[in-house]
Amino acid sequence: MVRKLDALHMTKDGLSVDRLAAPADGLVPSPTSQTPASQSVLNSADLDPDTELWNAVEGGGEPDDYGVYIKQYPKGKYIELANRRLIAIKVENADIPRVRQTIKDCSDCPEMVLLPAGSFIMGSYKFASESPRHMVTIPRSFYMGKYAVTQGEWKAVIGSNASKFQQCGDNCPAEQVSWNDAQDFIQKLNAKTGKNYRLPNESEWEYACRAGASHEYCGSDDVESVGWHFKNSGDTTHPVGGKQPNAWGLYDMSGNVWEWVKDWYHKNYDGAPSDGSAWESGGDQRYRVLRGGAWVVEQGGLRSTNRGGGTPDERNGGSGGFRLVRTEESGVKYSPVLDIYRERKSALEIALVDRVRQHQREAEMERKRNAISSRFAEQSAGVLKDSQTNLEWTQSDNGSNISWDGARNWCNQKGGNWSLPTVAQLQSIFDSTHSVSTRCARTTCFLPQKFELTNEWFWSSELSSTSEAWLVSLSIGEIFPLSVGYATTTGRALCVRRF
Repeated sequence: MVRKLDALHMTKDGLSVDRLAAPADGLVPSPTSQTPASQSVLNSADLDPDTELWNAVEGGGEPDDYGVYIKQYPKGKYIELANRRLIAIKVENADIPRVRQTIKDCSDCPEMVLLPAGSFIMGSYKFASESPRHMVTIPRSFYMGKYAVTQGEWKAVIGSNASKFQQCGDNCPAEQVSWNDAQDFIQKLNAKTGKNYRLPNESEWEYACRAGASHEYCGSDDVESVGWHFKNSGDTTHPVGGKQPNAWGLYDMSGNVWEWVKDWYHKNYDGAPSDGSAWESGGDQRYRVLRGGAWVVEQGGLRSTNRGGGTPDERNGGSGGFRLVRTEESGVKYSPVLDIYRERKSALEIALVDRVRQHQREAEMERKRNAISSRFAEQSAGVLKDSQTNLEWTQSDNGSNISWDGARNWCNQKGGNWSLPTVAQLQSIFDSTHSVSTRCARTTCFLPQKFELTNEWFWSSELSSTSEAWLVSLSIGEIFPLSVGYATTTGRALCVRRF
């Protein structure tokens, strides 16, 4: 049996991984069966009793053998390495139970799944708001909603239903729910049950989403198996539990509806808590964090590390919901034995795997930047030409809040066949691989840097109903319906014409 930590070795300065080099193909090499420390011991000509027993133990590699060494030489030369070997074998061979325990505090209360305490690496380097990656420890076990709160559960507590998609039924997620609305629901549910329900902290949410794995989405690398998004939703929410769950039995954490969490929005994870607590200091305290993506979002918005935000009173037009956490002081504490995982991830995954993948991403991003740069060229002052679609775009937007009617007039007044773009045309300049970016107000848009934008949301020419038109985000690719007469605080006009 190859032990998981054989690639690590002890030096006088502590844990070292400097002998591991990333191969050209970017794959992490398999651990060798012996460390340099043990190899040098085996080659020694004159062996003292301590070393002689250590060589015998290393040759067998069984848990009992390391226990014999620890008992006989509690202050021996290799005691620290022996303890690490023993813990690694125990952790690897442990029968870690699948999460199965669920509770319901009343017949119409949310069903809750018990999640274990533990550690994980939060974030990614794919997007600035998701970095830096950092280790987080969830100190106690806790219960999390098996599903997002449903319309039936909402009605049982609040007494009414403000969801946009009421025809979807009681088993569909409650949506058109603001962060403040969620707090009102929680307060009334706690009074009803006498329990301590709350929104999850952002780190708890991502920990639960990942469920001990590192999939692109919550439970899978295949978005179709786990999430409802813009291309498969049919422009509506769906009953909860319609896709496969993640490894801990949680459904719909990717897609269907955005889910509010407790934290204020911060532009990245610099200074983020590592103890699983909510981040309620600093940041942009106009916005609370939203996670998971929704039925109106392109599939990239459903990634397990993707982050969004909204004002506490924002209801997100039928795409915003929430799921609950229930905590107890008696929750099972995090076990120190699992610190072995933290060392392995810090030493190998962060220092090695991330470095290799970062190099690969940078090379791919550079290739895409060059391709995008050659695709768009300045046709004339204030006009960009897209050679791929044969469209011309205004280089900048109108620069202030504007309604759909106002946006149409702004483009039409330019003459020369300028008009608002379709949804597809706006999304054609959105680079969903996040390879190029430009600033657009408080966030980052993904499109050629030659554009000069003042916000992320842009009116399309398409109506979503008789009184609403589609807004398109050039930050996350999401579309959103809004009244044509409303001068939204985010909507802008960007014009297009065919040449």
